[in-house]
Amino acid sequence: MKHALSWRASLALFRARSDPAIGLAPDLSAPPASLRTNAGRDETNEADLVAFPRLILSAGLGYTLERQNVSVYLNNRVHVGADEGPVTASLPHPDPLKDYWRTDLSITWRDPRRRVEIYLDVLNLLGRDNAFFSIFSAENGIPDVPFTASLGLRWTY
Repeated sequence: MKHALSWRASLALFRARSDPAIGLAPDLSAPPASLRTNAGRDETNEADLVAFPRLILSAGLGYTLERQNVSVYLNNRVHVGADEGPVTASLPHPDPLKDYWRTDLSITWRDPRRRVEIYLDVLNLLGRDNAFFSIFSAENGIPDVPFTASLGLRWTY
């Protein structure tokens, strides 16, 4: 992250160096019968993993217009290489999810005394049909929020 008085930029990259998976627990006599155990291993620190995208990229840029008391932030998040769920005994080959890409926009106006804020938040600005991977093997993954806008007022006394 890099920032100054009137702007902020951030970039984060995650790359999984593993093949995440979940399998049935070896002792099925212990309740619950559907108990699962991690089968995927992370090569970097040998930690057990659940389903996870192979690549996540987050990038954001914000700017404050001081004279207008307005802040604008644009954030992007991308997931690449995720399956609809983990490998399990009942689902040995989960279908791949299409790549996830979500852009969010936030605009905030503050009065000069910083007591009132009016904001507009737009989630999934591009209206993409995104889905997250599901550790419960939900078919087609878990749907992300559709295009959503909210307008609000914050008052501090």
